[in-house]
Amino acid sequence: MGISEDRFQNMMKRQVQQQLDIFAARLDLNHYQRGKLEEIMLMRMMQLRTRFGPNGPEPASDTGTPMITQQDVDDLAAEILDPDQLREYDEMRAQEDASRSEMMATAQLSQIAPKLGLSEDQKDEVFGIYYDQAMGMNSGMMEPQAMEEARAQADEQIYDILHDKQREVFETLRENSAFGNFTIIGR
Repeated sequence: MGISEDRFQNMMKRQVQQQLDIFAARLDLNHYQRGKLEEIMLMRMMQLRTRFGPNGPEPASDTGTPMITQQDVDDLAAEILDPDQLREYDEMRAQEDASRSEMMATAQLSQIAPKLGLSEDQKDEVFGIYYDQAMGMNSGMMEPQAMEEARAQADEQIYDILHDKQREVFETLRENSAFGNFTIIGR
């Protein structure tokens, strides 16, 4: 049994409120700005549950409503924030993207480095590959095919830096699991 709809909605509301509190403090949002951002952010969070909920992914067309992406939130911010606020907002978003990408790359690297016996130089290269992959996925909601293509490209790049013995282990890991590949649901 999963999480109840009420509990999920309350969790999402708290998460949105926390993010809005940070925005409000750094951007000095007025009541209107905060209200508009809260509205779109809550709708986006609720759609994520529908699309990527416990019953598995559902195509956006099945819900009858187009998915709200982070780009939609960013576009709204561009409409309602003044130029100084927008510059600060853009800086905050860039920091969030970099932080999220670093976290994803670190997690992915930690899954494969011990299994492959990567050298420090190889770890640095693999981290860079995973970081770039995550940054590329930060542009918004990615369809499963695009995510799979990004994973395949990262795998090819990693394969190229491995030695023969490591390549054998890498191939076995790829065949037997989804190691090193996380589903990134946009930012």
